[in-house]
Amino acid sequence: GVTDIPYEKGFFFLRTIEEAIGRDKFDEFLKGYFNKFAFKSIDLAEFEKELNQQIIKGDSSLKKKINAYAWIYQPGLPLNFEAPISTRFSEIDKVQKKLSANGIAGLKSKISTTNEKLYFIKTLPQNIEATKLSEIDREFNFTNSGNSEIQCAWYTLAVKRNYKPAYSKIEEFLINVGRRKLILPIYKELLTTTEGKQRAKVIYNKARPNYHSVAYTTVDEMIKQ
Repeated sequence: GVTDIPYEKGFFFLRTIEEAIGRDKFDEFLKGYFNKFAFKSIDLAEFEKELNQQIIKGDSSLKKKINAYAWIYQPGLPLNFEAPISTRFSEIDKVQKKLSANGIAGLKSKISTTNEKLYFIKTLPQNIEATKLSEIDREFNFTNSGNSEIQCAWYTLAVKRNYKPAYSKIEEFLINVGRRKLILPIYKELLTTTEGKQRAKVIYNKARPNYHSVAYTTVDEMIKQ
């Protein structure tokens, strides 16, 4: 199935190693790693061996600091995980809290990058009214965005809150974009209601021929349920 674990947990594990030994040594390790294992696949045992030989080198303090066993074999995030802090996202959190009182106008100048827009959409209240979505759309024009990640997040919320001005663009998106990561959230939301399920089937009949087998196999199972 679809999971962020290899990407997100893997990233933070490597980031932990970099923080523990410094950027220069980490870059040296990566260069040696890629040269040694070029055009090869290795398993966890081989990676651990390389980590111990090239980085830890018998240093018990460093081994404890990196805590590789917990990162590799235990569920969740280890105790030495340091959550990233974004001052920009913190500012968006403040905007969200005052959204009703302060309104939408002018927010486009404060929320400008793709990551900021995504965070803004994903942290909007799940029970937000369609009329408020209309105001947001007038400010940001999310319905007509050319960014697939923003479209996925916005269209999923639009389906959830029955924001009809986005419906035609949602259908167009599902027909023309075949990446499973981007279409599944929208289909899942459509399938939560009887009306949505009917719409999903109509759209899927048009879209299925364009999908990779990985995508349509997953959606086939969802539609059957």
